Amino acid sequence: MKIAIYETVHIECAIPLAILLKGSGYSVTFYVHETMKTDIQHALTDHDYAGFEWVYLSDQPFFSLYRLLNGQINARQYDLFWLNTNDSKHLAFAALKLKYPRMKMAINVHEVNNFFRPRFTLYPKQVLRLISKKLLSTMADVFIVNTRQMKENIVRRSLTRKQSYVMTPVFYSPATIDRPFTSPDTLYVVIPGSVDCRRKDYMIVLHAWGKFIEAKDPQIDATLILAGNYTLHGAAIAAACQQNPVLKETVRLFEKDIPEQDFQQILANATILLSPQHRITSTSDYTTEEYGVTKTSGNIQDAIRHAKPIVVPGFLQIFEEISSSAIRYSGEAALTAIFHDLCSNKAALAAMYQTAKTNSEKFSYNIMREKLLSVIAAISTPQ
Repeated sequence: MKIAIYETVHIECAIPLAILLKGSGYSVTFYVHETMKTDIQHALTDHDYAGFEWVYLSDQPFFSLYRLLNGQINARQYDLFWLNTNDSKHLAFAALKLKYPRMKMAINVHEVNNFFRPRFTLYPKQVLRLISKKLLSTMADVFIVNTRQMKENIVRRSLTRKQSYVMTPVFYSPATIDRPFTSPDTLYVVIPGSVDCRRKDYMIVLHAWGKFIEAKDPQIDATLILAGNYTLHGAAIAAACQQNPVLKETVRLFEKDIPEQDFQQILANATILLSPQHRITSTSDYTTEEYGVTKTSGNIQDAIRHAKPIVVPGFLQIFEEISSSAIRYSGEAALTAIFHDLCSNKAALAAMYQTAKTNSEKFSYNIMREKLLSVIAAISTPQ
């Protein structure tokens, strides 16, 4: 079976998919962005890397991408085209499916509303995108979503009659990376991902953190790490940290993208992860999404990958399998109290670590590989 996987945005998806598919017996070609090459080569052994075909793409315009993929599909005659990123050039993929109807097309829907019910505007470019999404959703054979809640939302609202499968490209592998348990006198709280005020409520975190720092035992080394580039949508957060002496001293920021290997090590070194999601966020197409319902956060997958407890807002729906290793807060005071508890109650934190490990083992390599292969088999089976 010949499979094409197109993923030009989420390297945290491309790498696990490759590792899960190694030795599967499938002939797999990955279409990824050229900026991912170094990180992918670092993440995979030479043998595993050579087991796939890799096509590195630049930021190509519509017609250029269509010509390239048309030539590739014509030469390789894929059985399945797995569109893991569908944030742009929808018309090109719809046209390719129209030209090659025998080829199954599976689309990973990251944002339910934005894909199935995008907001209508009169801007010509947005109208074209809306029409293109509609065509692509019509041409697709099946859909992939990352959570059960997203699938339930699609079914409940009757957004499509086509089959949707739940597949999260993540697995827990204890031997992959060093995961030290920090000493009793250190607290490293990490918010993974690019600093984006549209998606996360950083201000409540900074206020809570500032109060915690002022009241904590001075012997405790505490650092809040915003593990992502802040320059695109987080300039206000960086400015707030620079203007406050307490925050300037204890909050770590990054002006550039963090190499994937370094990013994963930061998460491995964390005492705990924090995902301060807004309940509602707006996409680049001006469509609103609800976290935990029509969209998920990659931070949840980070917690699974590294077997870390995670702090989340009380409203956020997450995987049931890790709910017992999540700490919930409902406001600034509650978040401040959590920071204090993490320092003062090390026995409870150690127990939470063991719970997180037990929960992550539900997403072991073997379990997630079997799930991925079963999804591919189901998609490939004639209906």
